Amino acid sequence: MAKRILVWNSSYSIGKAVSEELNSLGFEVVCRSSGLQTIPVELSRREFSAVLLFTSGNDASVFELMHDILHNYHEIKIFIAVYAGNAGTLRRFLQAGASKCIVLPVPVKKICRIVFDQLEYVGGGKIRPEISSFLADAGFPQYFRGFYYLCAAVELCLAEPDRLSDIVNRVYGQVGERFGVSAEIVERSIRHIAKRACEKRTINRLTEGQMSDKITNYELICAACDSLVSHNYLYGYSDIE
Repeated sequence: MAKRILVWNSSYSIGKAVSEELNSLGFEVVCRSSGLQTIPVELSRREFSAVLLFTSGNDASVFELMHDILHNYHEIKIFIAVYAGNAGTLRRFLQAGASKCIVLPVPVKKICRIVFDQLEYVGGGKIRPEISSFLADAGFPQYFRGFYYLCAAVELCLAEPDRLSDIVNRVYGQVGERFGVSAEIVERSIRHIAKRACEKRTINRLTEGQMSDKITNYELICAACDSLVSHNYLYGYSDIE
């Protein structure tokens, strides 16, 4: 079942735009723009994985609401999108239990990607945002399971390029251990996203026209690593430790 998110924004149009984008990423979304007091009512009606709250800044009522939510729903994540994002305010939200603070203005797609990265990576294998953001910007669909397996494979191969000499054990196997799945599932999922990337010409853009047709997993991982390096996102993985 899709994870459910409650979005609250006093501006219905912004809340609706965020909700539609989260829907497209595979989430079930409930959007509200009336008073904050409606949020506990919604939370009592069904199970939510997260709440995304838009606020103008140091609002005592938001802190009170956060306290009540976290007291009653221990597993829920709270994301704060704040327009007055000075360091003191952000620190207060994080200390109050926010999983992430998003300083506005930020494009809707960026807001939703932050939420996605926090909620929807498979299993417990957290992914470096430098890699997931780059591949998502390149056009790889985040809602496929293979997206995060690809991110993890790229991460491993940037750190140790010679892993590609034994891709089954040292890439698929390691990624599988990280996410609690078999190497076969990792291989198949990356192959699926490689096929999709060719159909949508994502590979063409990623490799600047050098590859455009059918591509192997090995070629995809190499192309992603090369593109990351050439765009100065990463170089020698230890440089960003």
